[in-house]
Amino acid sequence: MKKNSDRINYTGVWPILHLPGIVKLIYQNRAVTKVKYLFSTPLGDVLAPKDLLSQNIRASSYGAAPHLTLADFFKGMEGLILEHADQLLSEGCTPYPDPNSQLKEVSIIMEKCGAFYHVARIHFLTSDHIQSDLALIVAFDNKARSLLKRDHLILSHLWHDRTKKVVPRPISLSDVEISGHGNKLPVTVSIMEWLEDLFEWHFSLSQKDNALGIVVWIPGTGTVPLNSKDYEKRVFENISEILAYCFDPASLEQICLWNNAAGDFVIGWDNRGMLTTKLTTVRLYCPILPPVSVLSSEENLLLALVYLLLDLTLNIRTDRLDGTGAYFFAGPQYIEPTVLGFFKGLRLLMEEKAMSISYTEDLASVLNSLTVQDLMDLYETLLEFYQSWHRADEDFLKKRLRTHCKELSSVLERVHDLEDMAIQASDTLTSHTA
Repeated sequence: MKKNSDRINYTGVWPILHLPGIVKLIYQNRAVTKVKYLFSTPLGDVLAPKDLLSQNIRASSYGAAPHLTLADFFKGMEGLILEHADQLLSEGCTPYPDPNSQLKEVSIIMEKCGAFYHVARIHFLTSDHIQSDLALIVAFDNKARSLLKRDHLILSHLWHDRTKKVVPRPISLSDVEISGHGNKLPVTVSIMEWLEDLFEWHFSLSQKDNALGIVVWIPGTGTVPLNSKDYEKRVFENISEILAYCFDPASLEQICLWNNAAGDFVIGWDNRGMLTTKLTTVRLYCPILPPVSVLSSEENLLLALVYLLLDLTLNIRTDRLDGTGAYFFAGPQYIEPTVLGFFKGLRLLMEEKAMSISYTEDLASVLNSLTVQDLMDLYETLLEFYQSWHRADEDFLKKRLRTHCKELSSVLERVHDLEDMAIQASDTLTSHTA
């Protein structure tokens, strides 16, 4: 892992021959590396058409990058990748190719042109037939670049500080200059582990019977229904477990401003058919509120955990239909698996940090005592926090807050049972891995 002071500063133009068309040939150490530019579609990866490559870069939600095209973007990323191919292969690829092998082919596949970041996948193919992918995230304007740098560093902290790997492994962070047509644009590039066979998910209305359910976006296949209410609840449980596990009991920092609609969590299935979930990005890692001076450290920790759960149960229900449609608030059936996942994540965290499990017992008692009005009052502080960060869905959440508090209060009446279930799940896992 490169330290901040060791960041790559690529500011030159990579000395290669840019031939017309999609495929470029770069002569490197007498080996020929073919570089392809592609776009990911529901039907699979397709070569980028020339008319699309000639379009301006959509730099961010603030507008396009003037006079720079998608072809310029691909060329800039091509130069960075080829210049640092040895580092990327050694640090990011599994299995590592034979040192004597040649880099035979590199594909740069545009996966998503987002409001803040462009996300691409780098596919390496070596002469000894090793294939490996890495994720490439690019930010253009100053605000997005600052966010990406912060995101990369927080992910690096969580990846190194937690035993369970719930985020991708960051590999490099660099400032790059895209050049073309006499213009230059500084961008920031984060390269990290590609989460293979994990996909974005959203709520969607079935075209067949108008039923509401979760669908998974699988490249080359399209949208695939989850087709299991148990799986749907497990998605919520897993997300909640990750967010609780990433809480910092010393600093009271937590993952904030996460967003289902933005595809922050991806899901998939392992070879046993078990649902797997990972977090892809962290926009903000901070306490919801600073420690209260009149409270003890233990009381401040309990208060922070209460706010963590309140933030979690409200946000996790919020999505956009099909990822980009109208805001949607998931039903109350998802609150219980969310609370269960929260206690599972805390159990993992406290065992890892050698903390007393009495914290979860005390927390359950506090949560069980909260009335609907107590919850409404506590959420006022959360709404102020959301407002300070200009959340786009703040008004949407306000309109649903009272109903949410009533539904959450009903689940918290059984919170001791959910805590016991988390303890049993933790004990079962420990006995199986002992």
